[in-house]
Amino acid sequence: MKPGPTFIYRCPNCDNCIKRRSIASGNTFYSKIYSDGKRIAPMYPDFPDLTKCKKCDTQFWLSKSESIETYEWITYTDPNIQHAQEADFLSIDDYLIALRDGLVSSKAEELKVRQRIWWTYNDRARNGDDLFLSKNDENTWKSNAKALINLLDEAITNQSIMLAELYRNLGEFDRCIEIMKKVDDENLEFVKTRLITECARKNKALVRLA
Repeated sequence: MKPGPTFIYRCPNCDNCIKRRSIASGNTFYSKIYSDGKRIAPMYPDFPDLTKCKKCDTQFWLSKSESIETYEWITYTDPNIQHAQEADFLSIDDYLIALRDGLVSSKAEELKVRQRIWWTYNDRARNGDDLFLSKNDENTWKSNAKALINLLDEAITNQSIMLAELYRNLGEFDRCIEIMKKVDDENLEFVKTRLITECARKNKALVRLA
């Protein structure tokens, strides 16, 4: 992996600086791929877009903000820049606040946020923890899953697989199988076979594909 430049942003509500790293090139060696579509690749890290200031808790989209500085490595001498806080992915509660407070202004943004909520729940399973903390937590997950289903287009292959996986997670195995049987891509045959097999087992849980 070759690191790319680091971009510095200023919080739109205060003077705090936030940095977002990037990569110039990477690879997917030693990566893990899961049934929810998330890939964890040590040599190809993911960076947040929607984040929040750690000083005042203001949430904002980095892609909608103009960076105030860009630097390579750690050669910049301005102490405010050098000690800028790392942009982090949000918590489930923070994503829900973003939806509630109108930070989502398009279908594409809502899909991105709701997918992140789904993935963040599943990160618990990836870490060997319980998926739900309480019945209310489970209800929140279910509401998000159903809202995400309504945002997905079955005619788009990647989205159709997400759609099938969500139905499997909800225990609607016949609907998952129905969608997966329509996928006609030899590169995705292993995904198709695996999800249909998990449906036959009545398994709703996240599974690792590779």
